[in-house]
Amino acid sequence: MLGEGFFSKVSKVRLQASGEEMVLKVAKGTGSAGSRRAIHADAAREAAMLHRLSHENILRLRGVCIQVNDDGCWDMHLLVDYCEGGSLARLILDRVAAFPWSQRVRYALDISLAMQYLHSQRIIHRDLTSMNVLLQLTRESSKWGRAVVADFGLSCRFPKRGEKLPQVGTTYFMSPECLKEEYYDEKVRKVFYSSDVFSFGVILCQLIARIDADPDSGLHRTSSFGLDYVRFTPCCPLDTPIAFLKLAFHSCVMDPLERPSFEMIVILLQKIFATLPSSPTRLTREAREAKLARSRSDAALKKEALLATRKLSSNNARNIRPIIEGRFDLFVLFNPSLLK
Repeated sequence: MLGEGFFSKVSKVRLQASGEEMVLKVAKGTGSAGSRRAIHADAAREAAMLHRLSHENILRLRGVCIQVNDDGCWDMHLLVDYCEGGSLARLILDRVAAFPWSQRVRYALDISLAMQYLHSQRIIHRDLTSMNVLLQLTRESSKWGRAVVADFGLSCRFPKRGEKLPQVGTTYFMSPECLKEEYYDEKVRKVFYSSDVFSFGVILCQLIARIDADPDSGLHRTSSFGLDYVRFTPCCPLDTPIAFLKLAFHSCVMDPLERPSFEMIVILLQKIFATLPSSPTRLTREAREAKLARSRSDAALKKEALLATRKLSSNNARNIRPIIEGRFDLFVLFNPSLLK
């Protein structure tokens, strides 16, 4: 078994016919009748979403099975692709594993491509986190592989006019408007999609600083639930690509209408990626043997990342602090000079 939560458990399985490894996600059918209905509704929603989506950066659904138990309760089984690299969150927190900038930007581009496709299908993810981004190695095991977006249990179609979306998601990745339960008219449709962009911005900050998303690690929020740029900056390495950092900050601005769309994000990340040194095509020996840190516990990785973050000196921010010295400079993202 790969893991177990309150609502479901996840196991690695092997198909008898082909020997192919896959993941079986079981939504538990226990508890009160109301609780079971809610759990099953989430599982059914996720299955329906995955069934209609087809993109190389979105986790692929292979099948669904309903099992009726002896007590009359039932479980829903989702069969999905196995991602041997584990979650992006684990790689971020494992500071021992090599993680070049080119690969960080490449994974960010993978996520943005998935989200661009998702929004084109009028679907909002609503729980985009580094834990819900998985690393899937390609057929050539020496490659870094690609990032795929997973966990669509809270996803929904674009709301109808007058429809309100409930507050859902993972707190540290939620946008200010979601945390404050602010609702918007359907005419301003970009606002609904922009919550996913804010969550993506948090992931970018994690990729840059290799820290957890909670304030204790360095991703502080302001009193209005926005990203505290000033307190985050000292966590950034001196060699941080400036355009990459600006994109992270731009994605996390307070006003949802000021955040870039994923179409814009894809264009910028492609330009940033083109300016970086060639990405290593082979995993480091440590990373391959550890399966990208899947053998290490999340608690241990989080503790190591937190200790490493606290050792950073504020002097490390000198080279990138000018980024936050002026609100308007922050949004000049598509000036080609920024990519030189």
